[in-house]
Amino acid sequence: MRVQLSKEWVSGQIESYGNNREKQVTSPRKKIYDHRDSGSHKTAVDISNDAGTEKLKTVITDSQKQHIDTTCKVFRTAYYIAKNNRPFLDHASLTELQEINGVSLGRMLHSNVIATY
Repeated sequence: MRVQLSKEWVSGQIESYGNNREKQVTSPRKKIYDHRDSGSHKTAVDISNDAGTEKLKTVITDSQKQHIDTTCKVFRTAYYIAKNNRPFLDHASLTELQEINGVSLGRMLHSNVIATY
């Protein structure tokens, strides 16, 4: 979305017009009122409001949390295998079973070779 900015506002040269005091006071107010409803002002307000939210930090934190959660799920499966003295060949079939049941296990640590390390 492209926003057009007024040359008067960019250069700070807002001047009043009119032949008497009342018109000279009213003209800048009208310009301010028109600017308040413009697309450029609304975009500036949105940018100002988003500046304090730290969106990138939140996205990275959420991504890392999701990665850690999926890794924990896979390691719980490996722990179950070790605790119950099952062969590590069961790891691949157990992760496949969990994915069929709708558990998100990511794309890593699914082979029985990885589970033995």
